[in-house]
Amino acid sequence: MKKSLLVAICIIVLFCLMSCGNNDDTSIKCTSCGESIAADAKFCSHCGETVLDSSEGDNNENKNNDEQCLHNWKPATCTEPKVCYECSETSGNALGHTTSTGICSRCNVRQGWSEDEIQSLIKVYDVFVSDIDSADGVDMKIAWENTSSKTIKYIYFSVEAYNAVNDRVPCEIRDSYKFTAELTGPFESGYSSLVYDSWDDEYAVNNVFENCYYNANIRYFELTNIRIVFMDNTELEIDEEYAEYTFEEIPQGLVYTWNEEFNGYEVNYRLKDTCTDTTITIPSTYNNAKVVSVADKAFSEMSDLEAIVLPDSIKHIGFYAFYDSDSLTSVFITDLSAWCKITFESNFSNPLSNGANLYLDKELLTNLIIPDSITNIEAYSFFNCKSIESIVIHDNVTNIGENAFYKCPIKNATMPTIAISAVKNDYIEKVTITSGATIETPAFRYCESLASVVLSDSVINIGSDAFL
Repeated sequence: MKKSLLVAICIIVLFCLMSCGNNDDTSIKCTSCGESIAADAKFCSHCGETVLDSSEGDNNENKNNDEQCLHNWKPATCTEPKVCYECSETSGNALGHTTSTGICSRCNVRQGWSEDEIQSLIKVYDVFVSDIDSADGVDMKIAWENTSSKTIKYIYFSVEAYNAVNDRVPCEIRDSYKFTAELTGPFESGYSSLVYDSWDDEYAVNNVFENCYYNANIRYFELTNIRIVFMDNTELEIDEEYAEYTFEEIPQGLVYTWNEEFNGYEVNYRLKDTCTDTTITIPSTYNNAKVVSVADKAFSEMSDLEAIVLPDSIKHIGFYAFYDSDSLTSVFITDLSAWCKITFESNFSNPLSNGANLYLDKELLTNLIIPDSITNIEAYSFFNCKSIESIVIHDNVTNIGENAFYKCPIKNATMPTIAISAVKNDYIEKVTITSGATIETPAFRYCESLASVVLSDSVINIGSDAFL
């Protein structure tokens, strides 16, 4: 009997010891997988998750009644460690990119971009932040250009906000540091959200995201990621490491915007007061499309500008395009037959204060200079251009078509002898011959207004009745 009692007592004592052992905090449950692990473990031996030390509970922003956060982990990525959806605590390290082909096998983001490669796809000129409004919100504008050869279907810009002392700040409504702007295309090759206002000599931006971020301390956005989906459903992503390569200075000088009416680019000149060029040549194409229009006030108030070369692709010249450019005396053209077909905006008197070159009230120009590149002037090229009073024809011109200057009231002509018959009329007052050996009879017969003739050394023969 005593022996049986002794055994029972031992069993009871052993049970008590085991019960106490289960409550002495020598083991805990992992909050991620639920398995028991040692209380002092830093990592779960079953799932590898980091175990939150209870001593850290006071630093947990989402702690309720002194309880630990039961972490809801967002998986780590190539560039970011794990982060808790609930309390924003991070754990471990970013996974890092793994690549042998130039594209990460985990996130499919291309690695090893060069700056030239990036800018052949997209350029970002600026990310503008508006002033804080009464609701502590800001608008964001993104000035960018599609410099790729393909049409963009969707594009996503991710940014993070910073304050005046360069600390990252969250959006107080979304409790997030990052904002992603989504744009739906199509955005053709060459599309730009940057629109230049020549009247105010400043840029405007098409893409505006109103009240996208709420924090009275925000001062600027930093671009962290760009994802592009093209119309053929191919994609590319430019992550934070290479996002800075997309940035380009806002263009000065000649700038181009798409003109839907004329189905081509319109040319402007930005910041006219900084221009020191005396001659500006406008190209016939930009970004593989024609330059078809000169914008309103494009070359107005440019004090140093003396000459402009226009391509044959130009179809339209806008309001006050050359207004008050006091030094402008020459407009060179490369396609004579197209010149008088250009449409000009109406409602002008003489927009040039010196009245020198271009008279923009549909009477076109007063002074015409044929460029060196022209060798042939087609028939009727300037037929009935009634405001042409002065003309310079270079020696390279070897042929002038029938009635090329018919009904043009030319008073002053500088030209080779080959051009004499083309420009003679009752209005002409002065002629300067630059080349040619013979002035035929009757070159200037019946030119009753002719008062002055200047001959070059090359002229060795003058017909007997040349000036009869």
